[in-house]
Amino acid sequence: MTDNELMGLALQEAEKALAEGEVPVGAVVAQDGKVLATGHNMTVQMKDPSAHAEILAIRRACAAAGDFRIPGAQLYVTIEPCPMCSGAVILSRIQRLVYGASETRTGSAGTVFSILANNPLNPGLVVEGGLLAGRSLELLQEFFRSARARRKDEKIRLRDALTPEEREAREKEAVAARARKEAARKAREERQDRKRELRRMLRQESAAAGSQDPGFMPPDAP
Repeated sequence: MTDNELMGLALQEAEKALAEGEVPVGAVVAQDGKVLATGHNMTVQMKDPSAHAEILAIRRACAAAGDFRIPGAQLYVTIEPCPMCSGAVILSRIQRLVYGASETRTGSAGTVFSILANNPLNPGLVVEGGLLAGRSLELLQEFFRSARARRKDEKIRLRDALTPEEREAREKEAVAARARKEAARKAREERQDRKRELRRMLRQESAAAGSQDPGFMPPDAP
């Protein structure tokens, strides 16, 4: 199978994650052009912070190969791996990593960290990025749009479930919170005004003390 075909399978895995409410990342481990294992994010379902697509695919590939190392294997993943997954890539001796879109918060192939570059444990590792990146980003954007919409719907649902008394109490609390914030702002401004006035007075006193010095000579004196 070609790189595009293998990344296409990784994207299918990412779509599965999206359908399951997980962050849409998919991964495929291949060797000699044949698929060894696939995986997609399952952190929520498995209640496991390590259940990233890459980790699951590498675990399954190692099980299929009967070893904890899979030299010569390639990993295709839709999003640049994080530090944890990069460590698994190095320790499993994967020969080549191909990822889709860069990850601007935890990317470890050079975007944020450079864990994969020139590492002494797997010096022959080849890293390539940008393959079918557009579709990978589209899936992520769709996930976050849906998440925002769900949060908004939940807020509306909770608001509509309030009794008139509860709604009135919340509105009063919101007004009180705004009043406290405004009072704190005014207090800060008053403290700053007092500091400025104190500095002005100190400068005036210093200038007056200097004018009473017998050795003082006004700047415009002949």
